[in-house]
Amino acid sequence: MIYISKNKILTILIFFSIATLQYNQLKIVPLPTVTRPIAQIFIFILFFILVWWVYIKRTSNINLQKYYFQNSDITKWLLLFVVIIIYSIFTIIIYNNFIDSIKFLINIIFAFLFYWYGYTRLGIDEERFNNYNILFSLPILFIGLVEVSGFLISNFFYTLISTLRDMILSINLDNKRLHLLFSEPSFMGTYLLFIHYLFYHSKRYYKYRKAVTLLLILFILFGKSLNTMIVVLAFLGSYYLFINKTKVLSKVIIILIALFLLAIITYLLFKSRLTNITYDPSAYIRFLHLVVLTKMFTDSYGLGMGFGSFSDYFVNYLNNNFIPIDTAELNRDMSGDVKVVPYSIFFSILGQTGIFGIFAFMFIFRKMFYSFNPYRHYYIALFVSTISALPWGLPFIWVLLGMLDKKIEERKYEHIACNRG
Repeated sequence: MIYISKNKILTILIFFSIATLQYNQLKIVPLPTVTRPIAQIFIFILFFILVWWVYIKRTSNINLQKYYFQNSDITKWLLLFVVIIIYSIFTIIIYNNFIDSIKFLINIIFAFLFYWYGYTRLGIDEERFNNYNILFSLPILFIGLVEVSGFLISNFFYTLISTLRDMILSINLDNKRLHLLFSEPSFMGTYLLFIHYLFYHSKRYYKYRKAVTLLLILFILFGKSLNTMIVVLAFLGSYYLFINKTKVLSKVIIILIALFLLAIITYLLFKSRLTNITYDPSAYIRFLHLVVLTKMFTDSYGLGMGFGSFSDYFVNYLNNNFIPIDTAELNRDMSGDVKVVPYSIFFSILGQTGIFGIFAFMFIFRKMFYSFNPYRHYYIALFVSTISALPWGLPFIWVLLGMLDKKIEERKYEHIACNRG
């Protein structure tokens, strides 16, 4: 009989979980819409690893309470959990809406699970964790490279990738934009941040960082996503403002040049979108989501309207205001036959849980305000992505946030140890 140690089994599970994470879109919200088997497999594996990892830590005589609640940032999620639970109870009592309350609570649980995934690195060292993720990202980067070749060289390459993607995702996509393996180019923003971080923090693959950065730039340009461009702008702008050590005048000149070039690129890529909203009515509808959620916040005197209230509020807004477009999506929303899901994590919390929820949410991202934080530009870019991201965006928002928090905590303890020494 072949004996396999617990650590080897855990390593196998790590491989599968990381691979699955990179290859699912995570249509988690609302949870019943999870139809892709790969998303369900990842969720199952993640829970299984959680139980297994805790078991290993218990058998290793590690004080879990001290490990989690004294030496980590995981406790900051408790405040958000408390707010969500209180507003869930409020929603059930006032609106008798049990389903939406549970869905929102499940959203938070999954966001925390992915944060935990990145924070703990499943018990393996940072270098191996980063390298595993890079290895599993290579097929996606290769697909993107072939897709870009379709735009630059021959449409054959793009058709090849489109056929493969349609088989995997079973959806019809815009053939004028780069998608990688995502249903929307706007999903690429946080994923590209994730890839950028991995290559710049891997000793083995660090030498390829410039080539990968060039490839990511091509993905951004051919993805033609305003959301991705905004995330990248937030990343670069905050880097030169807070991280880069060049003189202030040089920073200002660099930022002005970058803004000028970005304005030209934006005009060339998004001219039709910016001048004619009928070209991309979906973007206009998403903007309306932000308007309505802000109105919910102000109409509730900053206390929030509770979960499940957005759909009715949005339909009422559409029926009582002039909307300069007429699409199947808009007509579906106005009919009230389906629950409308707001396209923003930040504004969704703002409109539905008010100042209490948004304070708890901002507390999770509080390190972006720390002047000594060497990863401040990542935090700011991730936070910006939540403003226009699908609920709850991609898992990479929370995975990378967990990885960053862990990195800062390790640096803090190394600094303390050096001072004591």
